[in-house]
Amino acid sequence: MSDPDNTVQHVFEENNLAPDRQWAYRPGFNTELLLVHFTETWRRLVDEGNVVAVAFIDFKKAFDSVNH
Repeated sequence: MSDPDNTVQHVFEENNLAPDRQWAYRPGFNTELLLVHFTETWRRLVDEGNVVAVAFIDFKKAFDSVNH
């Protein structure tokens, strides 16, 4: 199994394979900051008079049901 640090280095640092909007596995980015970013974006849009609709899908149960 490969070292996660090697994977991060390969994807983000050496080869620039992930888009700038990738939040996972990047230094200074995490899911909490992503939620803050989304919340602020939605708040700004609502303040401008727009309607915001959001759907969250939890895929965890789907992966839990796969027979390993």
